[in-house]
Amino acid sequence: MPAILILNYEYPPIGGGAGAISAAHAEHLANLGYKVVVVTASPNSILFQESPIKNLSIVRLASIRKKPFQSGFREKIDWMFKALRYCKRFKPSDFDFCMAHFSIPGGWVAAQLPFRYGVISHGHDIPWFYPQQMFVYHVFTYFSIKRIINKAEVLWVQSETMRKNATAFTIKTPVVVIPNGCDAPPDAHPIPFRGGTLRLLFAGRLVKQKRVDILIEAVKILNRQNADVHLTIAGDGPLAADLKKRIRPTENNIDFIGLVPRENMSALYRNHHVIIAPSEAEGMSISVLEALFHGLYTITTAVSGNTDLLKNSALGSLSEPSPEAFAEAIMQYMQHPPSSEKREEVYEKLVNTHRWESIVKTYVKSMSL
Repeated sequence: MPAILILNYEYPPIGGGAGAISAAHAEHLANLGYKVVVVTASPNSILFQESPIKNLSIVRLASIRKKPFQSGFREKIDWMFKALRYCKRFKPSDFDFCMAHFSIPGGWVAAQLPFRYGVISHGHDIPWFYPQQMFVYHVFTYFSIKRIINKAEVLWVQSETMRKNATAFTIKTPVVVIPNGCDAPPDAHPIPFRGGTLRLLFAGRLVKQKRVDILIEAVKILNRQNADVHLTIAGDGPLAADLKKRIRPTENNIDFIGLVPRENMSALYRNHHVIIAPSEAEGMSISVLEALFHGLYTITTAVSGNTDLLKNSALGSLSEPSPEAFAEAIMQYMQHPPSSEKREEVYEKLVNTHRWESIVKTYVKSMSL
């Protein structure tokens, strides 16, 4: 069987959605019989890790990265040069294809290796996605990213919105839409709401992009309306302290629980009714997809992959990015939850079309292996 090299400076337990995505790719490719080597980062020392999964090996390179869910350009540069130095030991015959996550840093390394490669975009690494935060970065890296993408055989994106942005950016490289996937937990089905306390969940990094402030203010509006809701905020990030300051001591229906290990996420999802995602930019949110697979209803903004997942769907609703709009959407769900029959029908369709195994087979087909 062919051999595949995966480059991503994020890989569990480092990183958020992109790390989880690369792990799913690696594990399912290995299960399909491909030889897979992942080159990623470690906060400690170089470690060649033989995975418990047959055909999968993981190389963790010592990194200056200090926080598992937060990194800057300095950390990316550090990993790029270490990964390139390590990968120079490979012969041209060692791999049939390279899957590089992010145009920078993964694509930068792949472009200098003797392998066919494709770049997996996670949204913000392609100009001009999310210009509110990424404009200056894209100005300085524009021509480097252009060169990396134009040398690639394929640019993979996760949603139609990302495809339109990427197509406007590059005219030489095929842009292929392949959504993210998930693995359905045993006996999962849509979780009904039959009155009582509506349990809301946010899961993700506490950064500006995620707009957790909108969610906190929405719950405050619901409190003034005497709605019986409880919000759990799972995650950490640079805005954690500021967000906690927004909550008064009397507002005891909002809990910050910090980082939750991935092995505990399934139980967390099952203990809630609705996941709330007020993000102002996303590629395709892994936490939203995982929550949907666990049966949660979703209320989110109409950005990128969210629209692909939820348009005209009984599994969730799209909201304007304001506290008032989110409060109204939550109240609407409490008062008029969709029927279980309709949710079950759409849920089965989602699970069948977004299983990781079938998603990864689509990647293999696009690599012409």
